[in-house]
Parts: sequence; C-alpha cells; structure tokens
Amino acid sequence: MTAARRTRPHPMVMVLLAVVMTAGGCAAIPTSGPVSEVPDDRGMGQSTVRYSPAPPVDGASPGEVVRGYLDAMLAYPPSTRTAAAFLTPDAAESWERQSGVTVYRDAKVASQPEGVAAEQRMRVGVDAMETGRLDLEGRYDEGRGVRSTGYTLERSDGQWRISDPQPGLMVTAKFFADYYRPFNLYYFDRPARRLVPQLVHLLVDDRLAAALVTALARGGDDELEQTRTFVPQIDDLRATVPVDDGVADIGFTSEVADEADAGRLSAQIIWTLRQVPGVEAARISAGIGPIQPSGSARQPISSWQEFGASEASGTVYALQGDRVVEIDQADVTAIDGPWGEGTDGAVGAAVSEDRVALVDSSRSTVRIAQRTGDVELTIDGEDLIDPIVDADGDFWLVDRPGGVTRVRSVTPGPFSRVREVEAPELADLQVRSFEVSADASRYVVTAGVGESTTVRVGRIERGEDDAVTRLSAPSRLDAAVRSKQSAVWSDASRVSYLASGGSGVQVKTVLIDGSSASANLPGGRAMLSDVGANRLVVSSGPDQSSYITDRSGQLWYLTGSGSWNQVDDEFSYRSLNLAR
Repeated sequence: MTAARRTRPHPMVMVLLAVVMTAGGCAAIPTSGPVSEVPDDRGMGQSTVRYSPAPPVDGASPGEVVRGYLDAMLAYPPSTRTAAAFLTPDAAESWERQSGVTVYRDAKVASQPEGVAAEQRMRVGVDAMETGRLDLEGRYDEGRGVRSTGYTLERSDGQWRISDPQPGLMVTAKFFADYYRPFNLYYFDRPARRLVPQLVHLLVDDRLAAALVTALARGGDDELEQTRTFVPQIDDLRATVPVDDGVADIGFTSEVADEADAGRLSAQIIWTLRQVPGVEAARISAGIGPIQPSGSARQPISSWQEFGASEASGTVYALQGDRVVEIDQADVTAIDGPWGEGTDGAVGAAVSEDRVALVDSSRSTVRIAQRTGDVELTIDGEDLIDPIVDADGDFWLVDRPGGVTRVRSVTPGPFSRVREVEAPELADLQVRSFEVSADASRYVVTAGVGESTTVRVGRIERGEDDAVTRLSAPSRLDAAVRSKQSAVWSDASRVSYLASGGSGVQVKTVLIDGSSASANLPGGRAMLSDVGANRLVVSSGPDQSSYITDRSGQLWYLTGSGSWNQVDDEFSYRSLNLAR
C-alpha cells in the first residue's frame, strides 16, 4: 500500500470576526445566554463552563445580528444551531460550517448601507487580529495579523439576517485556549515500520473519540510523501464512534487487504485513541467482520507497542571529565569498556546500544567506535558540534567547513556508510545544536549567536530505500523569545529549549506547530536557579527525567513536578546526550 494522497475539501476562506458595537447600542439583543459550570470529567484540563448563546431577537440591528452570530459560535457543548438562526434560510442551508476554524481577538465592526436600497441590504465591516487557523483536520497555522472582511445582511421575514457566512467557524482566543487541546494522529513511515505523529487541535467534548478517528480517516497532510496510512478513507468510516464501558467501537465498510494491513490499521487507531480519557480498548471492524489480531475483537489500548516511536531506553550519557558515563538522576556510572575509563581528550560524545561517537578537542575529527574499544571510522570535519544518535543507531554529524553548515548521517557496522544529507536551508545558519525526534521523522536545531538565536523544526526526508536524503526547510518556533540554546525533543509533538530571561536561563517548551508555549517542561513547574544552564536533555519514558549542565560544568536533574537537584560531586560534565 503506497502513501495515501487524498483529495481534501477546498481550504476554508479565512474570515476574522468579532464585534464592538457602534453607536445605537445593543439593548435589543442580550450580551450572553445561560452559563453553567459542570464537573470536568474528561481529565483534559479544559474549561468546565457550558454556554448556551442567546438566539436572535426581533428588531435587532445589523451590527447586533453580527454580534449575536459570533457569540453563538462560542456555544459549549458545541452546536451551530443558534448561530444558523442568524443567517438567511438559504445561507443557513449552504453554510460550510465544518470547513475549519479561525481564532481571533481585538476586533471592531461598523455598519453601512449598501446601494440605494439600504432598508433591504446592509454591509457590516469587521477588522480583527487573527491569531491562528485550523484546517478541516485540525492542523494549526499561525495567524496573519490584522484582517478586514465584511458581512452582507438582508431582510428575511422583516428581520436582518446574514446572507454570506464565512466557511468554517470563528472562535475567540480565549475559547480556543479553554476548549481546544493538541492531539497526535498516527500514521506510518514509508517502510511501515514505525508510527509517526501528526499534531492537530480538536475541541474536547464527549465526541472526542469520533473526532480523532474522523480526522485520522481524512488522511494526513503529507506533501513530502514521507508517511502512509492503512486506515480506510473517510467515506468508508461509519457515522458514529460510540464508547461503551471503556470500549470504542469503530467500523469501516471496506475490507482490508490482509492480516498485516489489518494490524497496522489497528495500530494507527489504538495509538490515536490512547489520548482519550476513559477509553481502555477498541473494537475495529472492516467490511463484514471484526479485526481480531489475537483471537479477540477487543484490542487493549496498550497493544501494538511494537509500532510505536522509539522511546529509547531513556538512558542519558555524558562526558564526566575524560570518561563516558551513564546518568540516572543522581546515580552516575562509567559505561563498561575502555571508553568508561578514558576517551583521550574527547569534548563531545554520543552513545548508542553498541557504539560511541567521540569528537576530539579540536572539533575536527570524529571517531566511531565499538563500546569494546575498536575504532571503526575516523571522520574529518571542521567546527563539529556534539554528535547525536537516532532510533536506528545512526550517528548525525553537523559541522561548518568553509563557513557553510554540513549535515552527515553515519551508519556504522561492517558495511558502514557516511552520507551527506542535503540541507540547503541550514547552509547559511550557524547551527549550535541538532536533535532528531524519537520517531526519526523530524529534526530540531538552534542556530545563530546571542539574542539572534532561533529554534527551528523540519522534516527528515527519506528515499525509497528509507535512507535519509534531505532535510526539509525548517519552521521557526517562538520568535518572540530571544537567546535560545540546546533545543531537544520533550515528546513527539513538543520541543524544549533553554531561554534567557529576567529570571536567568529557564527551560521553555513549545508545540512544534507554533500554536502555544509553556514556561515549563511537561509535568514540572520548577524554576532553575540562575546557574547559567547551557545544555539540556529530556529523557523519554513515563518518568521523563530532565537534565542540564551549568556554566561551571555541574550537573542538575529534575523529575516529575519536583525541584532541580544538583549532582553532588567534584567532576565537570559536558556533552549531555540521550541514547535513542
């Protein structure tokens, strides 16, 4: 089965709307409908406020109608019934309300007659600040700043109604923050060996399972053709995804090709539904019967681990003085073999299951060696940064010969290969750190000097043989923050890095689509002392320990929501690295 390239609905026309009433007041229309607070039983941390907007009232002015329409799109639980009541009958019937979402703030509105028949038609002009957009599947794109648009209002049974609603919904930035959450949809890499996440944002309610499966069935946005799907197309998905007693029931009308495809279909759905609180298992049917990979139609949510992105051993390594050590919070142990005794002056290191990569003190040579001590490759470079290792055991080398950034991938072993990876968009950047995601599908770099340093994320492109061929153009993250360093992957869809600010260097975490940022690592709110942190590592796994080295070469660690603790020894640490 090849990569799915599906025809998607035309992208929504982005319209930015919110209303500040003009002279004439709004006495004829309520400013809000009933509001109630209910228990948060989903565990997603979203707002618990339910809101029922007011319907249109007789005699409302064009501006009041627009205001009521926008307010009605903030209904929770979500419903467009009241919003549609502000439209003409024809507009309500043709409104493409599921074509995406625009997020806005700070808006103004003004009404003016249109043509000579002002008593029959009015134009309401709107200016607003667009802060973000979601497409049909929930993929986020940054806002485009101040935008102007307008509505046409016509008389319908003597009342003003909107005749040209925008495709999709408009919600305020507060509504988006309160009710939308990020989720991952899971697709396969090209060889169908490993699941690759795609970040989306969905409104959280009791239909979350259905929303996730629907988005998954629509197919991912893969212009680079680097992923594939075994999930049947959206037209083959049955209308509902009921969840009964913790079991989600998903049905497709089409058959799957064979048992292997059925397993991969199951893996995509199981991994995607793991994010829904209360879902413990899934029953998946395709065609006339259920998929029963282990003789049972009930597939536990913990199944299909073999296809998950590598979470690594969670092992963190570093150079402690001149030796390579393994770190587990305060426990620091030299690795077995000669490299745990000394490295002949290495200043950078990366460690895989059976090999090490060591950068010499001049940063002009890398040795790739077995842990037993045998050096297999010696690779020249210029201004080499610390190497890293990916989930396949390949080492990545980044240097700047002649002032131009070069990226190489090294496959060690009896048939070792050194490949130069095309990375034209990195050529002119002074790359300070480079990391590959656990699923080996994306990379993150910090580049630049001082306050001009940036964090950028891009895709890793592979050829038909799954060999790395190119790094796609990266997107810049969190442009408002300056002086960034040591960007690393904190999970499949988040990047953490060190950022300088008024309280010294702190850890900051951002979503890779640029939609939001947090001042803290996942699960932790501890602030670093002003120790001049310069290197960060976030280990994988449920405990997700975090480590930094400071300006004095001292090692600090953080677990869960605890505080940062210093490893109490006399050694100097550098080249923190995570084994994939």
